[in-house]
Amino acid sequence: MGAVATLPLTRRQLLGGGALLAGGWVLGQAVGHWPLASEASPFLGSSARHTLQAAFEALLPAEADAATLVEGVDRFLASGDPVLGGQLRLALHVLEHFGGAGPFAFRRFSRLPVARRAAVLGAWQRSAFDPKRQIAAAVRKVAVFTWWSSPASWPSIGYDGPWVSR
Repeated sequence: MGAVATLPLTRRQLLGGGALLAGGWVLGQAVGHWPLASEASPFLGSSARHTLQAAFEALLPAEADAATLVEGVDRFLASGDPVLGGQLRLALHVLEHFGGAGPFAFRRFSRLPVARRAAVLGAWQRSAFDPKRQIAAAVRKVAVFTWWSSPASWPSIGYDGPWVSR
C-alpha cells in the first residue's frame, strides 16, 4: 500500500480560516459604509450634503470651493420648494449608498477617491437604467449651474460681472 499524503491544514482549520477571511471582508464593507460625521445643514441633512460636496469635487474644476458652493445650494433649497428639494435629497441618498457599490466593494460614494467618483458619475450618465441617468444628470446640472453662477468662475471665461449695478 502506498503512503497517503497529508495536507498541512485540517478541514477545520481551512473552514475556520475561510470564515475568518469572509467575516473580515464583511466587516470591512460595513466599516466602509459607516455613517459620516454629522454636519449642520438647513435642508439637505448631513449625509446628502456630504454626497453633494463629493459630487461637486468630482465634477467641478480644482479651483472651485465645493464646500462653499454646497453651502449656498443648501441655503437655497431651505427657502425653496420642499418637494423638489426632497427629490434632490432622495437622489443624493441613492447616489451615496449605491454609487460605490460594485461586485467586490460596497462603499459610500463620498468615500471614494475623486477620480473614482467622476468615473461613477460618468458611468451613471451612460447607464441603461433610467433612474441612474436622471440622478447623474440632476447632480451635474446643479453642480454646473452653481459653479457658473458663482463669481469665482467668472474670470476663467472673461466675464467681469453684471453691468446693472455699475
